[in-house]
Amino acid sequence: MSSYTQPVPNTTSGQVENPDSLGSWIVAVLLSYIPVVGFIYLIFLAFGQTASPARKNWARATFILQIIAYVLAIGLFVIVGIGGAIAWSSASNAALA
Repeated sequence: MSSYTQPVPNTTSGQVENPDSLGSWIVAVLLSYIPVVGFIYLIFLAFGQTASPARKNWARATFILQIIAYVLAIGLFVIVGIGGAIAWSSASNAALA
């Protein structure tokens, strides 16, 4: 088996680009799972000039989904924290009465 892949012609710019390999995709996905490193790696891929268009689009989509997940997690944390503070306050006021 040959590990050589045919270059894919890019019809928009007339240049030839090599497709991403399976191994490079596995590394990219695994790196994106590491909390801080993955976030920085996704920013680098999404807005850098070295990644292929497919990998840039994947990184942008993953980056947006991570931002949404962080915002939802922080919102849930705040709501649960406020609810816990209210419950704690009610319980301590009931104990004093």
